[in-house]
Amino acid sequence: MPSSLTLSDRDGTWTIASIDQQADGFAHMPDTRKGDACGCLSVETDQATMHITKVLGGRLKPVSACRRDKNLKQ
Repeated sequence: MPSSLTLSDRDGTWTIASIDQQADGFAHMPDTRKGDACGCLSVETDQATMHITKVLGGRLKPVSACRRDKNLKQ
């Protein structure tokens, strides 16, 4: 696992996993392999800490779809 794994959306950047902790349900993460990826996740969050506390599921999308999404910061 990388030292950290994050998800950026219109609300900010969420931590999915760090060196010492990872979200419950991490096995439900799509395989992002390496580098940047685009996808949709169903998750539970702690908005106060911007942490994803549980991954319920997800799917990858073409990176171009995220680049076209005006709600996402590039």
